[in-house]
Amino acid sequence: MRKCLVLFLLILTAVLFATSWHDVVLYEIMIDRFYDGDPMNNDQGYGEYDPSNPSKYSGGDLKGIIEKLDYIKGLGVDGIWITPPVANQWWDPWVNYGGYHGYWARNFKEVDEHFGDLETYKSLSEELKKKGNGPYSGYSCKPCWELFPI
Repeated sequence: MRKCLVLFLLILTAVLFATSWHDVVLYEIMIDRFYDGDPMNNDQGYGEYDPSNPSKYSGGDLKGIIEKLDYIKGLGVDGIWITPPVANQWWDPWVNYGGYHGYWARNFKEVDEHFGDLETYKSLSEELKKKGNGPYSGYSCKPCWELFPI
């Protein structure tokens, strides 16, 4: 009986993980540069928002991704890979550049105010599940060394 259970679990594992990442097509989205679904969260009043300046926030947000999910699905992709939606540094005066890209975290537990809020992030996740896509999100902790030195 025990051998049958082990064999069953091995077969089940093989079936569950049969999809190879080599077969998966992801559409990568830089949240701030994708689509502005909520203009009310663009300018937080600190000079960090200026769509004409590529160093600053441009207005894309999580609601914009939700609004474009049918478009993305129509591309034939299996899911999306979004830049980290965590709260970022808005402006670094040392390099005259903003954290719109998602890789300058200032708080890993909050969604960046320019991108929306936790409820909007949850809504994106639910909509992706309904459509059979993602979400996938990548994050590298290396770029946040200024705020969190080791």
